[in-house]
Amino acid sequence: MKRQGVNFLVDAIAMTGLVFLVTTGLFLRFILPPGSGKNLSVWGLTRHEWGDVHFYIAVFIVAILSLHLTLHWRWIVCAIQNKPREGSGVRVAWGVAGLFILSFIAVAPFLSPIEKISPANGVNHKNQLDLKSHSGEEHNKFSSAQTVRGSMTLAEVEASTRVPINYILKELGIRDDISPDEKLGSLRQNYGFQMDAVRQVIKNYPRNAGKTNKR
Repeated sequence: MKRQGVNFLVDAIAMTGLVFLVTTGLFLRFILPPGSGKNLSVWGLTRHEWGDVHFYIAVFIVAILSLHLTLHWRWIVCAIQNKPREGSGVRVAWGVAGLFILSFIAVAPFLSPIEKISPANGVNHKNQLDLKSHSGEEHNKFSSAQTVRGSMTLAEVEASTRVPINYILKELGIRDDISPDEKLGSLRQNYGFQMDAVRQVIKNYPRNAGKTNKR
């Protein structure tokens, strides 16, 4: 295939990817909005799974655009090294500045500090925790709470932290008939709480919850 044909094919694929990126974004915003979780699905895929599709489309577009730049690299170098024309310096300056600003905005979230926020709606104010350090048993409970991840099931959380499932669900304002095999990540999508809220509830259990019957 000639170089011109290759360029056209790459550009067509990139355009197709951008269309799918926009449509899946609108799809997640309006058809499967935040909080729908496993209550809704399209083509057998939940909102979380459609989010994965959206992410991989974005990764694909970055890859195809990188290929596009590679194919046009000689032209880019020639454009930079060519004898400058009137006004070209200003255009180059604006181009460099735009590229710098775009790169900064893209990288900024990765370089920003992660902040702890208050528990999401559904956690009673009286059950919110202070984040002060405690020694002995409280320190051990805090350590086990930090190991809780969204990929863990409720049964795994109970086994890891020794905090009953029904206590965790009650403090998060969630009905207590959820299956022990349900993953925290799925529940977070359905009910909108933060993982920090779960960890705080677990850490608070020995001091305020007392004895709660396990299911």
